[in-house]
Order: sequence, then structure tokens, then C-alpha cells
Amino acid sequence: MVAGGRLGGQIGADGLARPRPAPGRTDRPFFITARLGAQNDAAAYVDVVLEQLAELAGEGLPALLTAATREAHLLRLYRTAARACAARGERLVLLVDGLDEDRGVTTGPEAHSIAALLPTGLPVVVSGRLNPPLPADVPEDHPLRDPSVVRILAPRRRPARSASRPNAN
Repeated sequence: MVAGGRLGGQIGADGLARPRPAPGRTDRPFFITARLGAQNDAAAYVDVVLEQLAELAGEGLPALLTAATREAHLLRLYRTAARACAARGERLVLLVDGLDEDRGVTTGPEAHSIAALLPTGLPVVVSGRLNPPLPADVPEDHPLRDPSVVRILAPRRRPARSASRPNAN
């Protein structure tokens, strides 16, 4: 897990999300954005990542995809897409930026977090702030709970404001 301060964007800032991944690596990103209701919970994560994994696996989306079966298909496609990438000599890496902005556990008693859906047998680069802590629905034995996997980033320096552009960032 890559952790940073309040300015966010850790995966982009650290250069982990590249237009062209390193040779032999296939990246699939998901950017959690709290200010966009359609990009900040487990349902959004499943919708986006399911489509990406199905494409990597050379499959279409399942014909009878329902709310009750979506997560089961996601779990299957983690493995299927990883095998398809391996057959091409590539390694599938999931990139999840903004885990601290996940609103899934706040939407109701039946809801759960994106973190709880992240696979344990596949490389995943996760970024977010250390506060709030991981949601309670993340299993105790999940790799995200291991402090040794956390890499703290130094705060990003903001460029000085230009005299000619006083509102520039």
C-alpha cells in the first residue's frame, strides 16, 4: 500500500500508473473518487474492474450478470484474467487509487468496502491516506492489514505561485 498525505493522487504522483506499463506487466486501474457518487463504492469497483478483467480474459461480460452474482464473477475473473496475462508472458497488476475515499461501508448495513474485494493472490498496488483506517470488513489475515506492506510517501511539494499567475497551482 502506498500512503500519502491530504493531497492524494498517490498512484499518479508516484508514477505507478503509467500510460504504458513496464514490459511484461499489464496494469488495470481503478480510481476511487468520493466526490463522484458513481466512483466511490464497491458497486462501482465491481462494474469497472469486471469489465476490464473480462476483456483481458478474452470474454464478454456474463450474460446473466445480476447484483447477486457480480462479485462471484469478479472473483472468478481475477484468476482467469491473471492466467490469460501469464499465457502472454505478462503479469496482471491491479492499481487502486484513493482507498481512503471508499464510501461503500457508509451506504448501509448490507454494504461493504472495496478493500474487502481486493484479491490476496494477485499483485495489487493500493494508495490512500492512513486515516481513515481500513474498514472492519477487511479480513484480519488480508495483506492490507500487514504494516510491512505500507510505503509512506514524502509530501509532494507544490510549485511556487508565479507572480504573473497569482492563482496558479
